[in-house]
Amino acid sequence: MTFAASIVVSSRDRPEMLLECLASLAAQATARAVEVVAVEQSGPDRRIAPRRAAALFEGTPFTFRHVVSGTVGASRGRNLGIRRSTGPVVAVTDDDCRADPGWIEALCAAFAADRELAMVCGRVLPDGEGMAVAVHAATEAAAFRRGDDPSALGSGNNAAFRRAALEAVGGYDERLGPGTPLRAGEDTELFYRVVRSGLRAEYRPEPVVYHRAWRRPEERLELAWCYGLGSGVYLAREVLARRDPRAAAILARRVVRAGLVPWLGNAVLGRAFHRRVAGRGLAGTLRGCWAVLSRRRDLGIDRDWVRAVRGPDVTPEPAPVEAAP
Repeated sequence: MTFAASIVVSSRDRPEMLLECLASLAAQATARAVEVVAVEQSGPDRRIAPRRAAALFEGTPFTFRHVVSGTVGASRGRNLGIRRSTGPVVAVTDDDCRADPGWIEALCAAFAADRELAMVCGRVLPDGEGMAVAVHAATEAAAFRRGDDPSALGSGNNAAFRRAALEAVGGYDERLGPGTPLRAGEDTELFYRVVRSGLRAEYRPEPVVYHRAWRRPEERLELAWCYGLGSGVYLAREVLARRDPRAAAILARRVVRAGLVPWLGNAVLGRAFHRRVAGRGLAGTLRGCWAVLSRRRDLGIDRDWVRAVRGPDVTPEPAPVEAAP
């Protein structure tokens, strides 16, 4: 069967969230043939019931595939899901997200309208009253250029790629992201490689997902550290391996604008928690840079990995995406 798009969701030990995510995908308002590939890295007692999940898609144009993997790490799960899928567009979301009914149609329409478009990130809004992270609420479309900070483009819970482009740059780096010692940075590192390779990437507000606000405020501090660590590692790696001045400039802005400035500003304003978040993010970024410089093998960083920055500086021939039937 020929699919217009594939949706990949990688999950570990969150079966309830995964089922809610899949239910939102089954409710998509589209007539396109779409496959959904759910990759679970969970133990037998923490997986969804495949028949229950498949029942969600009965009577829809969607085909559901459940993949059980003994691997660990969100990047490995996503890469596996990408390999098991076949659509010319690959959309990625997370198990703690709920897709707006028009999400996949908006993504497919964007690729169908522009043959040169390689990647799209969409809007991410909080879902609930707790603390949501990785939120991107901008309502204006924006093109992305070399030298822009990829974290401003979007986040990995609402991203889609033309398959040819994704394969050309090598997919997700499996030493980065949740489930690895480096714990984050896999999505923005991939975004950076896409743009660095000369491919077209845009932020568009029409594809919307809602990110569940389930974390406690204290967990935001840990996430700030993780995000800082991951970004510090991949940007420092780009500087060392490629002598990339754009990466150096982004890293400097991360340290000053996203670290020192908000840390000092929130200290002046007496916003203790926000100051701590900025401080943890700054500390994580600096720690990531030092980890690359010192080749921290316990974090999966060695000389060969630092040198082997992935992705060619070439633009692949885009595969066509059909307009809506």
